Amino acid sequence: MNKITVSMNLEFAGVVLPVAQDENGRDVVPLKPIAEVFGLKWDVQRVRVSRPEMVRRMGTCTPVIRGADQAREMVCIRLDRVAAWLNTLNPERVRAAGNADGADFLEAKQTEWDDLLHAYELERGGVFATQAARSAAARERQMRLLYTGLKLKNATGDARDRQVLTKLCEQTAAELGVPYQPELTAGEE
Repeated sequence: MNKITVSMNLEFAGVVLPVAQDENGRDVVPLKPIAEVFGLKWDVQRVRVSRPEMVRRMGTCTPVIRGADQAREMVCIRLDRVAAWLNTLNPERVRAAGNADGADFLEAKQTEWDDLLHAYELERGGVFATQAARSAAARERQMRLLYTGLKLKNATGDARDRQVLTKLCEQTAAELGVPYQPELTAGEE
């Protein structure tokens, strides 16, 4: 891989992480400093993120990053996957490595992420939502569709386009069970 210049630095738990971009233009950060913050064995983590499923999930790559007047190959993961990687860590192993504060941080974050993911799934009517929640989410999507259709219809000057949008709005309103008054033409007023 070509040498990559650091685009910015982020501070994480007292260490400075260089942020670079992978060959797809996504921001990546070296994983070793993060693993060391939690007292994890780097060789174990390096092998772990090199497994095919983790390469796909975490975007593992090994760019040569230039920084501090030297270039070095670093195992990196996507910046937007750091939280996902942290969620794979076992807080008890971190605690056993002598980092009780890190273990407490991980447990708190994992609980927060688990709760957030569950709330997201409920909100969008996902797999963990009750039938009532899925129905409510579907109804909300239909209401947004009707609202968008009405806005488009009102902003459209072409009569044929307005007729098509009127029909779509009528159908959506009927599916929702809400009254809908189509436009009155000049002769019907």
